[in-house]
Amino acid sequence: MLLVLATAVSFVPAGALQSEIAELVFDGEATTVASFAVVENARVDADAARTGRAGLRISSVDEPGYAQWDSSDSGSDFNRAAAEFWFRLSSRGAGESIDVLTIANAEGERNFDFFLAGDSQRMKWDIYRENAGESGTVDFDRWYFVEVTLSYAGTTHWVEVSIDGEDWGRTQSTGIPTTVESITFGSKAAKTHSQDYDDIVVRLSGDETEVVATPTAPTVTPAVAPEVRDLDYWRGWLRDRVRAVIDGLI
Repeated sequence: MLLVLATAVSFVPAGALQSEIAELVFDGEATTVASFAVVENARVDADAARTGRAGLRISSVDEPGYAQWDSSDSGSDFNRAAAEFWFRLSSRGAGESIDVLTIANAEGERNFDFFLAGDSQRMKWDIYRENAGESGTVDFDRWYFVEVTLSYAGTTHWVEVSIDGEDWGRTQSTGIPTTVESITFGSKAAKTHSQDYDDIVVRLSGDETEVVATPTAPTVTPAVAPEVRDLDYWRGWLRDRVRAVIDGLI
């Protein structure tokens, strides 16, 4: 089990956003799940490996089964996440939905959920109950490569999903600016299931909402209306000029 910070993450005040990138990695080459903050019915298992020494097996019968990283594992507050991992379903209880990945935010609402539907065994995902597309039926014992890119920045939360290189587009939901609180593989609810993961990489980054100053309206000087000069004006003007010429000759 390996936990890697891609850059040195320095202390930032509470509520501040970290602009650097933190990287959380599980590659199955270690022998414990110690890098995760919380685990239940999760273990490193050679039979769970897609490649290499071992993978992460989550297996339970009418119990929670998951492995979770918390925001404290990344060392800071981040509002964007990108995850990629290999996933394989070995078994599940009849009719039960299976949680694959949950990226929860500090608000505690409008979390991103990626799961297998209980009625169809298709991959589905949503942010606060707003479903995006769904994949085809997931086969047992087949590895799938999943990529997720998510943002909790600003008042529009969004996520983009790719499965085996196929882009399933973007789904979004109205929210409030918030940060990533936890990343959970598996289900915290009591379920009957067995699923494997390998080569998990989660990258977190901070991106403060850009503040755009309201432009100041330019000062407009009212135009001065031109003076209207009638015939009497020009008669007087000509008379004055003639008198000036005559006075110059005397």
